[in-house]
Amino acid sequence: EGWLATLGNPARTQSLRVQETVAALKLRPGDVVADIGAGVGAFDAELAAAVGPTGRVYAEEVDQGLVDTI
Repeated sequence: EGWLATLGNPARTQSLRVQETVAALKLRPGDVVADIGAGVGAFDAELAAAVGPTGRVYAEEVDQGLVDTI
């Protein structure tokens, strides 16, 4: 629960610059990408949009509480 508050904090998420980070990866529709240590999945929706319906996003997280949030 403590990690959820920390990782899901809007100020923290904004500081990650998710859109800029994903754009720098230059992903294309159909690509496959892995989010290792996905936390609360802050990058996953943007990654999914980048790879489109024919791509895949794999989110790996070891904390079950965070997995449930993703």
